[in-house]
Amino acid sequence: MPAGSDHLRLGLSLEALARFIKRIDFPCSSTCLGFRKGSYIRPDDKLAWVTAVYGEELTGYDFAHAVRIFLKQIEKTHMSALEVLLEEADPNIGDALVFYSHWQRWSIDHTAQGMSKALSVCKDQLPRGERGILFWLDYLTIRQCQKDFNLGTIQACIGGIGCTVAEVTHMAYLERSFCIFEVYATVDGNASLYVCTGMFPDTVRRSLNHKPVCAEMARAMSDEDKKKIDDYIRLLPGGFDSFNMLVADAIVAGAAAGVSAGALLD
Repeated sequence: MPAGSDHLRLGLSLEALARFIKRIDFPCSSTCLGFRKGSYIRPDDKLAWVTAVYGEELTGYDFAHAVRIFLKQIEKTHMSALEVLLEEADPNIGDALVFYSHWQRWSIDHTAQGMSKALSVCKDQLPRGERGILFWLDYLTIRQCQKDFNLGTIQACIGGIGCTVAEVTHMAYLERSFCIFEVYATVDGNASLYVCTGMFPDTVRRSLNHKPVCAEMARAMSDEDKKKIDDYIRLLPGGFDSFNMLVADAIVAGAAAGVSAGALLD
C-alpha cells in the first residue's frame, strides 16, 4: 500500500477500471469501457428493491453487488477490490488524486463516461501523478463486504485528496444524503470542486431556486446512514439551513469551474 496511506485513500485510473470490469465480466456498453454482454444477472432475492424502484436497467447497485461476488469468490471479503489489485501490483492503483462523487442509481457505464469527460475537459485542472489521474471510486475503494463508510473518515479523505469531481447530470443527485455530504466535505476541506452537469451555472442556480437543496428530505440506502448524516448536520453552526445554502453555492461554483475548464460536462 502506498506510504502514508490506508485503503480508503486508494484510487484507480479509468484504464484500470475498464480492466477490472472485463475481469469480472460485467456488462458494459460505452466507448470508454467497451461493449460486453457480460455474465452478471441481477439476483431477485438481494436486489428486488432495485428492480421495483428503477426497473430492469443496470445500476451502480448492481455493480457494487458484482464486486462483492468477486471478493467472495477469491475469499478476500476483508479487503477492497483496490487492495486486491494493489496486492497484484496493478500499475494503475495508488493514492487517489480525485474523489469521484456520484449517485449509484446510474450504471457504471454512465459513471465511467463522466470520469472520461472530466479527464478530457478538466485535464489541465485535475492533479496528475506518476500513475496518471487516479480516482477514488466507492465501488472499488470501499471494502464492499464490510461496514466501511464512516462519515469522519470519508470527510478526512475528501479533504486530504483535495479535489472532487461531482457527477450531477441529474439534479436528483442533491436528494441523496451521502452525495450532498460529499459536496459539503469538499468545501469544508478546502478542496477543489468540479461539477459534471449539462447545464450552465445560471441554469443550475435557477434550478436550485426552484427546488432548493434540502438535506432534511434527502435519502440514504439505510435509515441508520440517514440518521448519522442528519445528526452530524444538526451539530454544525447554522444546522440544516447553513448546510443547504453552502451545498447549493458549491454546486453552482463547481458548475462554473467545469465550464471555465473548457466545456459543459454533459
